[in-house]
Amino acid sequence: MSIFVKNAFSRKFQKFLNYRLACFAKNGENCFAQFQ
Repeated sequence: MSIFVKNAFSRKFQKFLNYRLACFAKNGENCFAQFQ
């Protein structure tokens, strides 16, 4: 169970990081500041 949860979490985290990176690349500081 914990392995499954860990995988699901890391997948979600990976998605979040990718979204954040894409957003940062596209909009620069504006978008990044929204997450702070």
